[in-house]
Amino acid sequence: MRKLFNFLLSIIILAGAFALFKYLKSTKPLPPKAKITERVWQVNVETIKPQELAPGLILYGKVETPSFFKAAAPIPSRVSQVLVRDGQRVTKRQRLITLDPQDFTPPLQQAQATVAELEAQIMSETIRNRSDKEALEQEKRLLALAKTNFNRSHTLRRKRLTSAANVDQAEEVVVRQDLAITARQRTIKDYPARIAVLKAKLHNAKAHLSEAVLNEQRSRIHAPYASVISKVSVTAGDQVNANTVLLTLYAPESLEIRAKIPATLQWEIQQALAMGLNLTGFDETNKLKLRLVRLAGVAATTGIDALFRIETGLDNLRPGQLVRFTLRRPTQSNVIPVPYSALYGGKVIYTLREGRLHQHLVTILGRVANIKLQNRLLVQAKGIVAKDQLVITNLPNAIHGLRVEAVEQQ
Repeated sequence: MRKLFNFLLSIIILAGAFALFKYLKSTKPLPPKAKITERVWQVNVETIKPQELAPGLILYGKVETPSFFKAAAPIPSRVSQVLVRDGQRVTKRQRLITLDPQDFTPPLQQAQATVAELEAQIMSETIRNRSDKEALEQEKRLLALAKTNFNRSHTLRRKRLTSAANVDQAEEVVVRQDLAITARQRTIKDYPARIAVLKAKLHNAKAHLSEAVLNEQRSRIHAPYASVISKVSVTAGDQVNANTVLLTLYAPESLEIRAKIPATLQWEIQQALAMGLNLTGFDETNKLKLRLVRLAGVAATTGIDALFRIETGLDNLRPGQLVRFTLRRPTQSNVIPVPYSALYGGKVIYTLREGRLHQHLVTILGRVANIKLQNRLLVQAKGIVAKDQLVITNLPNAIHGLRVEAVEQQ
């Protein structure tokens, strides 16, 4: 009985202690709640001003010329003089190379002699034809006399006053004279054909003479226009064959730059050219000013080649040189030039409104084709109006609704 009493007493004491603990815990005063302060990020901003600006397109082009002039040797010959070097500027009609005259004089003299010989033959044939015509008249008279003599002999023979041999002799004279007239007539009739053959030969000889004269003139190679020597391929003393290229040159004003327009912008550029817009390019480093004059006749899947005329900066360029420049595309309206630091992920910018960031999706048109704004991108965005504050500080944790504070107004 006593053990049961002690057991129950222990349970009552434990229950009372637990009840006292719960009471004391429930009546304990609560500590004051800590205040959470939202962090404010400081940013630089600038006032948005939508404008009409031309986006730029960076292109890489190659300098080339469609009018390389190649001077070649007209006949096998030896180089006598080389008066220019690679890269040298020359004036119009300036002598560049001289070939050995001894290689050109014999063919020229031979052609001249052939022409003189054929002209003499034609003259001789003309004189001969005139003589043949005069001789034909005499031979016809002789034939008439021979026939008269034959008739007389034949009459005398019938009267037995002459011998048969005399008659035969008289007949032979008639036949011979008749053959002589026939031969003379054939010679006279053949005269136009002989003259035609000689004139044809003379024409051919004169053509060879003209070629020899031209070759002799080409032995002294001159610049056809003010130009730059691209390459000299021979030196004095070289033996060259016919049509061997001696040097090449080009006119500086014929230089142009070929660059590829991306396929995504091909239609835009074609329409601008069709409308007569003046599309220009510039390179501030090399002081270049270019103008788009035409597009290539064939396009590729990657784009189409564009040809640019060089309006300033020719002195700095050579064929084959690579050039980096900016093409000024057609002007766009309601565009915003933004610094690179204001762009996130290539498609988002933020404005500051009521102390918080507001996100805007943008379309990038390209770099600004303006030297003063060349470090900015042109974008178009919906929901942005003039005088909005563009956040130009690049925040790694930028998100729509982030609390920020402008520290500088531009």
